[in-house]
Amino acid sequence: MDLSQYRTISINKSPGFQLAYPDPEQLKKRWEAGQLSVFPYWGKIWASAYALCLFLEKQPHWIRDKKLLEIAAGLGLPSLFASRYASTVICTDYQQDPLDYINESIRVNAIANITTGILDWQAIPKNLNYDVLLLSDINYAPEAFPALEKMIHTFLQMQTTIILTSPQRLMAKAFIEKLQPYCIYQEEIGVAEDLGETRISLMVLQKIRTV
Repeated sequence: MDLSQYRTISINKSPGFQLAYPDPEQLKKRWEAGQLSVFPYWGKIWASAYALCLFLEKQPHWIRDKKLLEIAAGLGLPSLFASRYASTVICTDYQQDPLDYINESIRVNAIANITTGILDWQAIPKNLNYDVLLLSDINYAPEAFPALEKMIHTFLQMQTTIILTSPQRLMAKAFIEKLQPYCIYQEEIGVAEDLGETRISLMVLQKIRTV
């Protein structure tokens, strides 16, 4: 695996850092050769990941000195950025390939408070204990929505704060609407891309405490 490519990532006014990422052509060849079991959506930095970082830069109090978990992290951009504020960060995906790149980014930037691990959000262990869960662009496959809803409710029951970013896809409208009863903060964030601005919905979710 080629880990020689790096991109300098700057989030607004924050100091930049190096992100290891795969060569798109090499990744495409691996997929076409049947070397990857699922399509490598993780090989791109999506607008939702940028939007989550922009939000955390503007409102770091949500994660400052907290224990963070990111699920379906891809290249791990939110985790890498959040490590500047959080006490610890666990950055996870359900396959090893993206974690190899995240581990390289951790090494290059000499980040001490991030670890990585394989985690399938369809089989969440019951002993997890984190203050904040980061989710960016996870709701892109309607057939996965029921399992995603179950996973989100599992963390809400554990009193975990969830920060979620999602493109404004019509097919995901019903999924997002089901989360509204738990939403304590939301906003729309614009991310500049080559073909124009992408509007991203951000939600902060918490289980409503009852006395």
